[in-house]
Amino acid sequence: MELRDLNYFLACVEHRSVTAAARAIHVAQPTLSHALARLEREAGVRLLERRPRDDLRPTAAGRLLLARARDARAAVDGFTADLAALHGMARGELLVGSIQSLNATLLPAPIARFVALYPGVALGVRTHPAEAIAQAVRHGREEIGFVAGAPPETLAGLSVRRLYEERFVAIIHKSDALARRRKIPMSALRERALALVPAGGYTATVVHSACERAGFVPRVAVTLDSGEGLREIVRAGKLITILPERYLPKHDDHLSAVSLTDPTPMRDVFALRNPARIGTRAADTFLALVESHVSERR
Repeated sequence: MELRDLNYFLACVEHRSVTAAARAIHVAQPTLSHALARLEREAGVRLLERRPRDDLRPTAAGRLLLARARDARAAVDGFTADLAALHGMARGELLVGSIQSLNATLLPAPIARFVALYPGVALGVRTHPAEAIAQAVRHGREEIGFVAGAPPETLAGLSVRRLYEERFVAIIHKSDALARRRKIPMSALRERALALVPAGGYTATVVHSACERAGFVPRVAVTLDSGEGLREIVRAGKLITILPERYLPKHDDHLSAVSLTDPTPMRDVFALRNPARIGTRAADTFLALVESHVSERR
C-alpha cells in the first residue's frame, strides 16, 4: 500500500465523501476513487460502505485500516518535525489546533511573537470543535492543542497543562438596565431571551450547568456556534449572551460585560501534547510564549 493512497483514504473517511475530500485536498475526484479501488483490491475486502448521498462510512476492515493509516501519517509527520528540530528553529513546520474562542482571545499575541522571532518556521493554526482537539493531538494531526472546558476523562493519554481558569460573563447591550450593574446572579437571566452556543459542546455544558444550578432552564432564542457572532447579535438587538470574559474589550461603546454570580460559570483552559511523540523546539518555544502571555495578562 502506498502512503499517498492511505492519505486519500483518510481524507475520504474524515470528510465522509469523495466529493468533499477531493475539494478539501485539491485532488481530482476520479483520482481518489481510483485510490480507494486500489486499496480495496490490495486488501481483498470492502473498506468503505457507500451510503446514499455520497455518505462514506468505514467497514470493520476499514476501521482497522483507519487506525493504521493514522499511525502511518503521524509517523511521517513526526519525522518531518524531527528534522525541523535537528535543524534548529531556522526552518520547519508547527501545527497547532485550537478552539475558535482561544483563537480570538489567547493565541493572537503568542502567534505574532513566534512569527517575528522565527520567520523560517511555518506555523499552521487550525480551528477544531472542542470535542475534536484531543483526538487531533492524539493521532498526530496537531503537535499542540488548545481546548477549554474538556472533561478530564477525554484527555487520557495526553500531556495536559492547565493554563488558567476562565470565567464567563453576561454580555448585555448598554441600553438594558442590567448593563448598569457590576454583577448579577445567574437567576436574573431566568426570564430573559438568550443567544447561546448550541447545546452539546463543552462550552454549552458550562453555561447550561450554571443555569441549572441557579434553578432554571435558559430561554434560548438563538443558537450560533461563534462567540464573535453572538456578541454582535447582542450589539444589534436586545438579546443577552454568556461568553468567556475576554470576548469583550474593556472599553466598548455599546456592550457591557456583567459579572455572574450564584454560580459563576467557569472553565479551565488546557494545552495538550502527545507524550508519545518527540517534542520539537518549535512546539516547546510556542508553548512557552503562550504561558508567558498568560502570566502577563494576570
